[in-house]
Amino acid sequence: MFLAMTKNKPELKKGNVVIVLADNAIQADIVNEKKPELLSKLRKELGNYTVDIQTKTNKSIRAEKAYLPAEKLEKLIQKNPAVEKLKAAFNLDLDY
Repeated sequence: MFLAMTKNKPELKKGNVVIVLADNAIQADIVNEKKPELLSKLRKELGNYTVDIQTKTNKSIRAEKAYLPAEKLEKLIQKNPAVEKLKAAFNLDLDY
């Protein structure tokens, strides 16, 4: 719940709708479980009983993870091209 509410800034849409961006379906489910408590608190504090909360899964956050040594090396080379020069200079090879 903490990550869903703090990682991405909630958006306020027309019609008093607050959109909470979640990284995945699990975070969206957790927000939806706590939705009645959140709405009660928001409506009471704001004095606005038309406020609503909607969740949206942010699909652009997904990043491919490198699991194999060759994939990890490729990611490292993309971040820092000097790693490829070191690999070539010292004639390094991956051990599996």
